[in-house]
Amino acid sequence: MVGRRQSRVSRRRRRRAAWIRRLSWPAIGLMVLFTLVELTRTSPALLARPDKPVSVKPAAVVASVKPAPKPAELTVHVVDASGGQAVPLAVIGIDDRYLIADESGTVGASDLRAGVVEVAARAPGYELYSARLTLSTGSNEETVTLGATSRTAGVTATPAFLTIDDGPDPRLTPRVLEILDDAQVKATFFLIGSRARAHPELARRIYLEGHEIGNHTYSHDYDALYGGSATDYVRSLDKAGAAFKQIVGFEPELTRPPGGDSGNSRAGWRGAIQRSGYQTRLCNVSWGDGTKTTGERMLAKVGTDLDRLGPREEAVILTHDVRPSIIEALPDMIVQIRKLGYEFVVTSARR
Repeated sequence: MVGRRQSRVSRRRRRRAAWIRRLSWPAIGLMVLFTLVELTRTSPALLARPDKPVSVKPAAVVASVKPAPKPAELTVHVVDASGGQAVPLAVIGIDDRYLIADESGTVGASDLRAGVVEVAARAPGYELYSARLTLSTGSNEETVTLGATSRTAGVTATPAFLTIDDGPDPRLTPRVLEILDDAQVKATFFLIGSRARAHPELARRIYLEGHEIGNHTYSHDYDALYGGSATDYVRSLDKAGAAFKQIVGFEPELTRPPGGDSGNSRAGWRGAIQRSGYQTRLCNVSWGDGTKTTGERMLAKVGTDLDRLGPREEAVILTHDVRPSIIEALPDMIVQIRKLGYEFVVTSARR
């Protein structure tokens, strides 16, 4: 009995061992396959072929990466057309850059784009120079020759002086210049010295586009200008003149007092200003844009002031380029003044 029981147990053990042997190889195979799949998913580079590394970029991609072009540099020498001597402190425009030459008439600019650029130059007593140059990468050198201002025929119509006060303003002055350029009108800008010092390239742009510059004191501060003596006022003019000398190469002789004649009309002031070499230019036509107004009201105000003028009496028209109303009214204002028979001119007074 015992022998038969042991025989049955032995047979069961042998059958169990046989099943374990049959299942062990598939289990090992499944484990190997699972391991390979995981390696392929997480580390593809481990199974990549050695002759095709995955990190190498295609040749077309590498070839498309080109070095940045080298910028151009330009040195400009400004000389007189008649004698060939240097013209010091000439204002130079190179595309959208506005520079001033040194005492030897030389100015340099770097980081320019290669190709065709616009170059302009102007100095007191000379005609405006304008040309196109083709710059190559690297260093370039050019000599600009300025001819003396030529005499032109006098104004046949009644003259109108468009004067613009209180700038330059980086928000509005460029837009005003665009309007004037489209209408072919030259104006006289009475600039504040401190604002010109803050925006020197804008002051140079005004001058290079053929407009005139006047001295509107350095600060435009009523208390500082009119709270003391005429000497204090003249000092502000002189300080502004020194700033303009550095910015545009000359000191404007033409001046206008902030607030008009009401500011410095006391006895002795006009004489002190005149003895200092300045010419005061007031106005007889105003846009009325000193306060908030509309373009329609400004047009009506100018029309009323022009009606008060006598026959052939010149019109000195006052506006400002520090209020947005000028952008709205200026194009129509130019048309209106021309229809009344006026011709726009500028005053060329310098110290």
